[in-house]
Amino acid sequence: MRIGINCSILSGHLTGIGTYVSYLVDALARLEKGNELVLLGVDAAFAALPVADNVRVVRARGLQGWRRIAWEQQTLPTLVKREGLDLLHCPDFSLPLFGPGLSVNTLHDLSYYVGGFFSLPKTVYKRALTRVSTSRSRSLIAVSKFTSDQLFEKFSLDPQSVTVIYSGVEVPFVTPTERPDRPFVLYVGTLETRKNVTSLVNAFTELKRTQDLPHTLVLAGQNGRGWQEVASAVQDSPVRDEIEVVGYVSRADIYRLYRSADLLVYPSFYEGFGLPVVEAMACGLPVICSNTTGLPEAGGDAAVYFDPQNTDELKRAIDRVLSSCDLQAEMRQKGLKHAAHFSWEKCAREHHELYQRTVQN
Repeated sequence: MRIGINCSILSGHLTGIGTYVSYLVDALARLEKGNELVLLGVDAAFAALPVADNVRVVRARGLQGWRRIAWEQQTLPTLVKREGLDLLHCPDFSLPLFGPGLSVNTLHDLSYYVGGFFSLPKTVYKRALTRVSTSRSRSLIAVSKFTSDQLFEKFSLDPQSVTVIYSGVEVPFVTPTERPDRPFVLYVGTLETRKNVTSLVNAFTELKRTQDLPHTLVLAGQNGRGWQEVASAVQDSPVRDEIEVVGYVSRADIYRLYRSADLLVYPSFYEGFGLPVVEAMACGLPVICSNTTGLPEAGGDAAVYFDPQNTDELKRAIDRVLSSCDLQAEMRQKGLKHAAHFSWEKCAREHHELYQRTVQN
């Protein structure tokens, strides 16, 4: 088979979906199942791609914002025909309106059906494209059972058309760094309203004020919608000198942070899955996270959970874990065991099997 993958998201800083696409295409290339992968719309500056005889890369430049939308709707259908593709996989719900041929689409979440997380234009666009994708894709991939259930609630779909395929986790070798001067609690993700970072800042502030907590708080991620609210919470905190906003960091540096932190806190209101939860566990880092949406699937029995609407509950969860070395050791052991269930090789194999079923049907 000749399989095209829309890689236009590999432009600019990689966040969750970009990380998924990057690791997936690398794992698919290593399968060597007789398929040829055609990676479409890869940014000219993106170098972390598999180099193999079964991989062809079609480059583009600057596909961000409206340029990416225009490329997907106008150029991508032409490339599908020019490259003679048997199947097109769009890993971010963005199926062209016209002429893509046989297609598979990945749905990561339906957060744009929840009010307040996105601007009105982005909400309208994402909802419209999701309706196109769910109605015209031969097969749909959901990254969790939660997302699959959400799809069946929102749309009238053939039960056989949706397949749950979990993302993988792969801990790269990173040069060890010295232990930090002070222990720290870590958050990794976009600094935006949906991620509930303000509650984390407030809970940490209260802990510092009421407990003899030696830790600092490190927030790692690029600014998103609602960033100003996060910035204000940090600035207004009486312990703001104990809170470090490091901005976007590379994948290697994220794993160094996982290796160095004492705890990952993932307080998001809404996640289709929650890849940082599994990544942190694979590095032996205890994790506490929200008890909603797709996060219990990511955390399994290895995480400590809390209600993201309850800042006091979040504060108590942080205190509980940091106050008990025995609990931390238990969480590390459970986390490593849980994370071992997720691999990019398995993820790629399940994608390959779905590609085959889609073409044969």
